[in-house]
Amino acid sequence: MTGYTDASIQDSPYFYIDFTQSNTYVWDETCQYQVSAIELQPCADAPLLLEASYQGNATRKLGEFTDAYFNGYTASGNIYWDEYCVGESSCTYLEVYSVTMVYDSQYMIGVDGAFGVLGYGPKSTLWNALTDPST
Repeated sequence: MTGYTDASIQDSPYFYIDFTQSNTYVWDETCQYQVSAIELQPCADAPLLLEASYQGNATRKLGEFTDAYFNGYTASGNIYWDEYCVGESSCTYLEVYSVTMVYDSQYMIGVDGAFGVLGYGPKSTLWNALTDPST
Protein backbone atom coordinates (compact mmCIF):
# COMPACT_ATOMS: atom_id res chain seq x y z
CA MET A 1 0.00 0.00 0.00
CA THR A 2 1.25 3.44 -0.81
CA GLY A 3 0.30 4.68 2.67
CA TYR A 4 3.41 3.04 4.10
CA THR A 5 6.28 5.40 3.30
CA ASP A 6 8.98 3.84 5.49
CA ALA A 7 11.07 1.60 3.19
CA SER A 8 11.45 -1.09 5.86
CA ILE A 9 7.65 -1.35 6.14
CA GLN A 10 6.88 -1.26 2.40
CA ASP A 11 8.61 -4.60 1.84
CA SER A 12 7.28 -6.51 4.82
CA PRO A 13 4.00 -5.35 6.37
CA TYR A 14 1.97 -8.22 7.77
CA PHE A 15 -1.79 -8.32 8.24
CA TYR A 16 -4.54 -10.47 9.61
CA ILE A 17 -6.89 -11.81 6.93
CA ASP A 18 -10.61 -11.90 7.60
CA PHE A 19 -12.80 -13.82 5.16
CA THR A 20 -15.97 -12.34 6.71
CA GLN A 21 -15.03 -8.66 6.19
CA SER A 22 -15.51 -6.66 3.01
CA ASN A 23 -13.37 -3.74 4.21
CA THR A 24 -9.63 -3.48 4.77
CA TYR A 25 -8.59 -1.76 8.00
CA VAL A 26 -5.12 -0.38 8.75
CA TRP A 27 -3.77 1.39 11.84
CA ASP A 28 -3.11 5.08 11.15
CA GLU A 29 0.14 6.56 12.46
CA THR A 30 -2.00 8.89 14.64
CA CYS A 31 -4.10 6.03 16.07
CA GLN A 32 -5.21 6.45 19.68
CA TYR A 33 -6.87 4.01 22.07
CA GLN A 34 -9.59 5.44 24.29
CA VAL A 35 -8.79 3.85 27.65
CA SER A 36 -11.44 5.85 29.52
CA ALA A 37 -13.68 8.86 28.90
CA ILE A 38 -10.69 11.20 29.33
CA GLU A 39 -7.59 9.05 28.83
CA LEU A 40 -6.01 8.29 25.43
CA GLN A 41 -2.88 6.32 24.62
CA PRO A 42 -1.09 5.40 21.37
CA CYS A 43 -2.45 2.26 19.69
CA ALA A 44 1.08 0.87 19.44
CA ASP A 45 1.33 0.64 23.24
CA ALA A 46 0.11 -2.26 25.37
CA PRO A 47 -2.49 -3.59 25.64
CA LEU A 48 -3.32 -3.18 21.89
CA LEU A 49 0.16 -3.56 20.35
CA LEU A 50 -0.92 -2.33 16.90
CA GLU A 51 1.60 -1.50 14.15
CA ALA A 52 0.26 2.05 13.75
CA SER A 53 2.16 3.47 10.78
CA TYR A 54 -0.24 4.07 7.87
CA GLN A 55 -0.12 7.59 6.39
CA GLY A 56 -3.20 8.50 4.41
CA ASN A 57 -2.86 10.84 1.43
CA ALA A 58 -5.18 13.83 1.86
CA THR A 59 -5.77 14.02 -1.91
CA ARG A 60 -7.07 10.44 -1.87
CA LYS A 61 -9.35 10.83 1.15
CA LEU A 62 -12.87 9.59 0.41
CA GLY A 63 -14.52 10.28 3.75
CA GLU A 64 -14.76 9.12 7.33
CA PHE A 65 -16.22 6.15 9.20
CA THR A 66 -17.46 5.72 12.76
CA ASP A 67 -18.22 2.80 15.07
CA ALA A 68 -16.94 0.12 12.71
CA TYR A 69 -16.79 -3.32 14.33
CA PHE A 70 -14.22 -5.82 13.01
CA ASN A 71 -12.08 -8.56 14.55
CA GLY A 72 -13.24 -7.57 18.03
CA TYR A 73 -12.33 -3.90 17.61
CA THR A 74 -14.70 -0.93 17.58
CA ALA A 75 -13.06 1.97 15.76
CA SER A 76 -13.39 5.13 13.69
CA GLY A 77 -11.18 6.98 11.24
CA ASN A 78 -10.74 7.99 7.61
CA ILE A 79 -11.32 6.22 4.29
CA TYR A 80 -8.67 6.51 1.56
CA TRP A 81 -8.33 5.25 -2.01
CA ASP A 82 -5.05 3.31 -2.13
CA GLU A 83 -3.20 0.75 -4.20
CA TYR A 84 -2.66 -2.74 -2.79
CA CYS A 85 -0.25 -5.20 -4.41
CA VAL A 86 0.37 -8.89 -3.83
CA GLY A 87 3.86 -9.40 -5.16
CA GLU A 88 4.89 -6.98 -7.87
CA SER A 89 2.40 -7.72 -10.60
CA SER A 90 -0.99 -8.30 -8.97
CA CYS A 91 -2.22 -4.84 -7.91
CA THR A 92 -5.63 -3.31 -7.36
CA TYR A 93 -7.07 -0.10 -5.93
CA LEU A 94 -9.36 -0.29 -2.94
CA GLU A 95 -10.90 1.70 -0.12
CA VAL A 96 -8.64 1.54 2.91
CA TYR A 97 -10.19 2.24 6.30
CA SER A 98 -7.46 3.99 8.28
CA VAL A 99 -8.22 3.68 12.01
CA THR A 100 -7.45 6.81 14.04
CA MET A 101 -9.39 5.86 17.20
CA VAL A 102 -10.00 2.48 18.84
CA TYR A 103 -12.78 2.43 21.43
CA ASP A 104 -12.85 -1.24 22.33
CA SER A 105 -10.95 -4.47 21.80
CA GLN A 106 -12.92 -7.50 22.88
CA TYR A 107 -10.39 -10.28 22.37
CA MET A 108 -7.16 -8.90 20.91
CA ILE A 109 -5.77 -7.53 24.18
CA GLY A 110 -2.05 -8.22 24.53
CA VAL A 111 -1.85 -9.80 21.06
CA ASP A 112 0.19 -8.30 18.21
CA GLY A 113 -2.40 -6.48 16.10
CA ALA A 114 -0.20 -6.48 12.98
CA PHE A 115 -0.52 -3.63 10.46
CA GLY A 116 -4.25 -4.16 10.14
CA VAL A 117 -6.90 -6.52 8.82
CA LEU A 118 -7.32 -7.35 5.14
CA GLY A 119 -10.97 -7.93 4.30
CA TYR A 120 -11.16 -10.88 1.90
CA GLY A 121 -14.90 -11.46 2.20
CA PRO A 122 -16.79 -12.53 -0.94
CA LYS A 123 -17.98 -8.96 -1.61
CA SER A 124 -14.62 -7.31 -0.97
CA THR A 125 -12.47 -5.51 -3.53
CA LEU A 126 -9.56 -7.83 -2.72
CA TRP A 127 -11.58 -11.00 -3.25
CA ASN A 128 -12.92 -9.76 -6.58
CA ALA A 129 -9.53 -8.51 -7.76
CA LEU A 130 -7.66 -11.70 -6.98
CA THR A 131 -10.24 -14.35 -7.92
CA ASP A 132 -12.32 -15.20 -10.94
CA PRO A 133 -15.97 -14.65 -9.93
CA SER A 134 -17.18 -17.04 -12.65
CA THR A 135 -15.46 -20.06 -11.08
